[in-house]
Amino acid sequence: METELYTKELLDFCQSLPKVELHAHLNGSISLPTLCELAEQHPSIEDSNSFVLGFQKTLKDKFAQMRSLSECFELFKFVQSVVDSEAAVITATKSVIRDFARDNVRYLELRSTPKDVASTRMTKESYIKAVLCAIEQAKEETPEICVKYIVSIDRRMSDEEAASVCQLAKEYHSRSDTVVGVDLSADPNARKSKDFVPILADAKNNGLKLALHLAEIQNVPEMRDLLAVIPHRIGHGTFLNDADDCVELVQKHLIPIEVCLTSNVMCQTVNSYDQSHFAFWYNQNHPCVLSTDDSGIFGTSLSREYAIASTSFDLSKRQLFDLSKQSINCIFSEDAKSALNDSFNRWQQAHPL
Repeated sequence: METELYTKELLDFCQSLPKVELHAHLNGSISLPTLCELAEQHPSIEDSNSFVLGFQKTLKDKFAQMRSLSECFELFKFVQSVVDSEAAVITATKSVIRDFARDNVRYLELRSTPKDVASTRMTKESYIKAVLCAIEQAKEETPEICVKYIVSIDRRMSDEEAASVCQLAKEYHSRSDTVVGVDLSADPNARKSKDFVPILADAKNNGLKLALHLAEIQNVPEMRDLLAVIPHRIGHGTFLNDADDCVELVQKHLIPIEVCLTSNVMCQTVNSYDQSHFAFWYNQNHPCVLSTDDSGIFGTSLSREYAIASTSFDLSKRQLFDLSKQSINCIFSEDAKSALNDSFNRWQQAHPL
């Protein structure tokens, strides 16, 4: 039961804790109320309540019968069907930023794949513009949170499509300090990751940071292919321990690992919270960043992830604060680090641990 994962007092503390979120997918982080709002505004959906109820039933059925990570990706089709215009992207982005701000997240790197939607005339470039517009608008409503954008490349893309997304990322990175990196995501079974290595290397050579979904499934050749690029952060890294040479490379370069505890358990890549690879890396003082992955789909929050980590790995409140603060070292915006450190230090002074 949920109450057995942590106490209310612990969750309250984790909610008060200033936090950094570095692995959050836009569509997967949309709350049910916002999904309902998007459905109400969608011209092809007659009954928004039925749409949301259908989504909730699909979630329940899928997680009850989940057999593979690939099945988990099918859940996104529901959300993507209503986030298919620039207006919907802006609504979704601002809502997700508000939700993270309410959870006392002080810095957020939001990632999302630009899409072409013929029916609404949305292009990959107008998608990126919509995300950036929403981030800019959110500054007035939620000035307490600093938000950056990681442009995602979907593994199902062709070489040409992936290259076009990378080109857009490079262009908007040169124009705005909001675009900070490139991600490689989606179903790891879709294509061989080595096909994307030249594109990722090009992004890195042009000043973009790389946050790559890596070792999400058991596939040592893929791990080696992507680690050869030396990414700046690793998304999940669940099965890195399958190869000693991969562990050594990650340790040598101190590549931070974005750990998504609930995501791993619900997608059944990890049997239980206390069996997470987090313990291995944390106990070696390797940089780890707790993250939500898809807070809307998995029904979690970053505060909840910290509370679960505390209970599962016997972390004290001081250790939770230190874990949160060291996440600042892993962010892609160098300019934001000083203000964030000051903010965390002020919180620590007001809350002696």
